[in-house]
Amino acid sequence: MNKSRIGGRIDWNKRKTHKDMDRLTKEQRSKNMRAIKGKNTKPEVILRKALWEKGLRGYRKNYKGLPGNPDIVFTKYKLAIFVDGEFWHGKDWEKRKEVISYIKGKTFRLRSII
Repeated sequence: MNKSRIGGRIDWNKRKTHKDMDRLTKEQRSKNMRAIKGKNTKPEVILRKALWEKGLRGYRKNYKGLPGNPDIVFTKYKLAIFVDGEFWHGKDWEKRKEVISYIKGKTFRLRSII
């Protein structure tokens, strides 16, 4: 029997929090999150190098003048490029698709990624 349920009702004093569910210690989680870069990621650098080789210059990196801070902005052409890496947007997607589809409330995210 689930300890957090009493007679079909949830005992809010005994429910698990996000702190209870983390498998890493606070120090390990902090180290992992510090290692995640927000600028100059590998996909972003590869794209910038390809743009440079094609002769497309005059862009700005991580432009703060627009909502969402786009990774690359061609202000002359009013073009913003967001580079989404696999870490946040579908890492190992083919392997995890079936598991995620069973989780309630993830159907919107599932449809938006597919």
